[in-house]
Amino acid sequence: MPHVLNDFAQSIFSDRYTLYPGETWEEACKRLATHMAIAERSEDIKQTKDDFYDILVDNLFMPAGRIWAGAGRPRANLLNCFVLPTTNDSREGWGQAIKETIIIAGMGGGVGINCSAIRPHGDPIKGTGGKAGGPLAFMEILNSMGQVIRASGGRRMALLLGMSLNHPNIEDFIKAKADENKLNNANVSVIIPPNGGGLEFYKALKKDKDYDLVWGDRTRKTVKARELWNMIVHNAITMAEPGILNLHHMNEMNNTYYHKPIVCTNPCGEQALEAYGACDLGSLVLPRFVENGVFNYNKFAAIIKVAVRFLDNVIDVTNYPLPEIEQNVKQLRRIGLGITGLHDCLLLMGHEYDDKGVEIIDSIMRFLRDEAYKASCDLAMQKGVFPVYHHDKFIASNFIKALPPHIKGIITQKGIRNSTLLTIAPTGTTSIVCGTSSGIEPIFSLGFKRIIRDDDGDQERLVVHPLVERLASESYDIKKIKTTYDVDVRLHLEIQKTCQKYVDSSISKTINLPASILKNKTEQNKISNMLLDYIPHLKGVTLYTDSSRGNAPIQALSIEDIMKMNGCKSGSCSI
Repeated sequence: MPHVLNDFAQSIFSDRYTLYPGETWEEACKRLATHMAIAERSEDIKQTKDDFYDILVDNLFMPAGRIWAGAGRPRANLLNCFVLPTTNDSREGWGQAIKETIIIAGMGGGVGINCSAIRPHGDPIKGTGGKAGGPLAFMEILNSMGQVIRASGGRRMALLLGMSLNHPNIEDFIKAKADENKLNNANVSVIIPPNGGGLEFYKALKKDKDYDLVWGDRTRKTVKARELWNMIVHNAITMAEPGILNLHHMNEMNNTYYHKPIVCTNPCGEQALEAYGACDLGSLVLPRFVENGVFNYNKFAAIIKVAVRFLDNVIDVTNYPLPEIEQNVKQLRRIGLGITGLHDCLLLMGHEYDDKGVEIIDSIMRFLRDEAYKASCDLAMQKGVFPVYHHDKFIASNFIKALPPHIKGIITQKGIRNSTLLTIAPTGTTSIVCGTSSGIEPIFSLGFKRIIRDDDGDQERLVVHPLVERLASESYDIKKIKTTYDVDVRLHLEIQKTCQKYVDSSISKTINLPASILKNKTEQNKISNMLLDYIPHLKGVTLYTDSSRGNAPIQALSIEDIMKMNGCKSGSCSI
């Protein structure tokens, strides 16, 4: 049955994802299906287009926003975000990175850059006799570009800037966003470096030892590892940044470790990417697979197969911002198939976003991993393996070694089309279009006030979560539904860890904290220790404390507010 958009979803869809005014959901789905099917052999185009249309129009599969916005346009970029190389420490290197960022932003893409290769502030420059501006100076240049793009009427440029824990300027980086006028067009993340730097940090933390900040194989400063960690966590709690990227674990689990290292992530952190890597994203809409309280795994398997083909085709029909990106993406054929609506799915199955739900999440994610890999192997038989596939090295990678024996056997028999297949994106506006909770997050609020910022100023919109509205109409006591602030930090981390076991790329996950945490040092210390336990198993962590960065674009409404807004008298009334 074709998906029906509510008024709020329709306004988002029409504003961001339609090709022309008045384009309907069905027309847009046909447009996407037609564009992606171009990558097929002529005799397969019609059937493939029909298959794509079916999973789109019924909202079983939701491609990322860039695909909706770009499909059907001439020379459109369909990839959401990109990672540029670790910047060479020279004028030419800075200039190249700036140029490439402008080109990508102009085509609607976000950019992630690891700035750790830039020499520390104040270091001598032998050629000119001057002193280095340091990585923060480079970051401010990129940040100012984002301001210019916004001021000229463009969409906000998505930008992530990272720095390694063992860089001599790391303390300045951690504190950079204490001034809200600095780096205000970028997300910033501390990077746990791969190999030695990361391992030494973990060891120093456990034993409360010193940690060396190094440049050019020379120690520039020695700090207490615990004090550095506490600074990171304190700023993350009080200012929502920096995030933490575990580049050590990303490379430890990199399927193509033998070809290129992972150097950074995209701005939301769900894709661990090599230099000139790109995000090719789409999500399976989990609530659509629940029938009478039971998850339909057979239906899930069938849609996974079509979704993998869809995302693989995106690689062949998109227009690339840079030739280096095209070459790299086509060598690796990395896709990012994920999920959205996890909390809605659990509720429809009679469960909650809690410890009991973790077992169901484990089952769904394991099944998704196995079926996605099987689908990519089937594609390899039809279209060939990804060009830098090396069977013996690929099968020896840590993630692949953890696959069930029968899946590894299929890879050995057929090869595989895509080097990496799975991710979990935040699905912010696309989940609104789906009418579901976003990604693997708990429902943010039963209802919320959304601030929409445009040229005419801030516009407020009051929204009730669609499933809450439905359950209330069925006399379900909506007060029992957990929302993001009802979920403790440990459970947030446990669910992310559970999903990460089965995801070969990364996960975008935000741990929302109540404003009361800002005055509670005891709870802050507990969170710090909990993160230490979990971070070796995760590829990234983001904390966000309510009101820590001014007025958020989404603000929770209380049940009482929702009832007043809808004339309700109790938690089980119709909204």
